[in-house]
Amino acid sequence: MPRARLTVLCDNQALPGLTAEWGFSVLVETPSGGRLLWDAGLTGLFLDNAAALGADLSRLDAAALSHGHYDHGNGLPLLRERAGFAGPIHAHPGHGAARYAREDDGSIVSVALSPEARQALAGFVPVEGAAEILPGLAMLTAIPRLPGLGAATDGLYLDPAGTEPDPLPDDACLVLDTASGPVLILGCCHSGLANTLAQVRAGLGHTRLAAVLGGLHLYAADAAARAEARDALRDFAVSRVFPGHCTGDAATAWLARELPGRVEPLAAGRILEF
Repeated sequence: MPRARLTVLCDNQALPGLTAEWGFSVLVETPSGGRLLWDAGLTGLFLDNAAALGADLSRLDAAALSHGHYDHGNGLPLLRERAGFAGPIHAHPGHGAARYAREDDGSIVSVALSPEARQALAGFVPVEGAAEILPGLAMLTAIPRLPGLGAATDGLYLDPAGTEPDPLPDDACLVLDTASGPVLILGCCHSGLANTLAQVRAGLGHTRLAAVLGGLHLYAADAAARAEARDALRDFAVSRVFPGHCTGDAATAWLARELPGRVEPLAAGRILEF
């Protein structure tokens, strides 16, 4: 089988010569030659980094949105305007909801997609549950939250008063078939890693993963949530873990100690082949 390639275009960290922001974007190239953009960051920074890396985004087959937060989708209008992308964008139907988050000082701010991003998503391809969006590349949404397992949705709301919790049903992931085995590509993992992996098993039948990549949303997690994520990775015998974006430096360092030899932090500019 030919190799799959994942190029990180936007992350909270960046390799020398590239730029970072609080956001996420990955170019996914499948073994069969498919090319998909997973998320588009907060700004057009992912396009600048793509140009610096020689990653051509004018020949994409599709794009997909991990969930409807500004730091993952607000760059989509620029994908259309600057890269000339006119192809399909796959997303859960709930991506356009009004969304809010409670800050550390108690204030509540909008974290929804911008009006321009919602417009760029007009005519999106809805994904509810599991769907193969390119050959060998599956997208999972509406991930069930199982009893006893955590989700990263605390402090997130559907109203500006902070009275209606946001369960983020649109939280999604990708599973890429590679010669090394299945690779799980996350956005922010608001469903919780244990729930996400349980759905990978239930929906796709995978019980082992070659790698997990993306945001694990552990930057403000307590010890129990970190341990749950670690145990889920062990249960799936994940060979390589590439935490980025909302995982947080402290949680990444902790995982590296708990899973020696398996954890490598992400950064814009990292290119991974499987």
